[in-house]
Amino acid sequence: MSEVALSLVDYSLHVGRTEVLSNINLDIAATSLSLVVGSRWAGKSMLLRSFLRLNEEFIPNVSYSGKTLLFGEDVSLMDTKDLRGRVAYTDSSFLGAIRQFSILEFFRLTKGRSFTFTEFSDEELDLFEKMGASELLKEDPRTGIDSLSSFQRLVLLILSVVFRKPEVIIFDNVLDHLDDELIATLKDILAARKATHTIVVSSRSYTRLLEISDLMILLRNGKIQYTGSPFDFVLQDGALVR
Repeated sequence: MSEVALSLVDYSLHVGRTEVLSNINLDIAATSLSLVVGSRWAGKSMLLRSFLRLNEEFIPNVSYSGKTLLFGEDVSLMDTKDLRGRVAYTDSSFLGAIRQFSILEFFRLTKGRSFTFTEFSDEELDLFEKMGASELLKEDPRTGIDSLSSFQRLVLLILSVVFRKPEVIIFDNVLDHLDDELIATLKDILAARKATHTIVVSSRSYTRLLEISDLMILLRNGKIQYTGSPFDFVLQDGALVR
């Protein structure tokens, strides 16, 4: 039986008096890629941020019941720095937050204060090239991220998460902003990476990563409507997503 990386047990989440997630029970296997699908306001971000205790920082008046587990450890009892070193999360809202940094300052957030561009590994340089972002390495390291295109900022976000080499990688609605060509490249990267990492991707569409996904999770109105094989979902339950 596969080791379980992430679990929610009888988990419900409220914002004020409004129930946003309702009695969620979910296991996500280690070294796999899971796809969380749902329309806007389905609860995808709330669910994924629960694994890092981020909802409390993003939204006032949040309360929850039940348990959130990381490799069997209760997330509510873990040291925050340790937790967020093991689980890397990013969403499109981070694009605005990183504009204040230079390119070098941004990478020093994850690689250390003394990091320089010459310390990128061959693997990391290869990823820059595969993602069509090699030109960023030719920029003055002091170049402000706010001067980059939205595409370049998005690629930086994705690469910074992958470079951290956490145990769990979570991309929350980030890939919805990529074109089909870049998605094809990223699929190859993620397919290779899931051999050693647990990857969770949320999206409003299930088709783009279907072939490399191991688990499909469909959310609607804060409740799980389907969890299981992505291909069984397409064959039997695809109508649920509409």
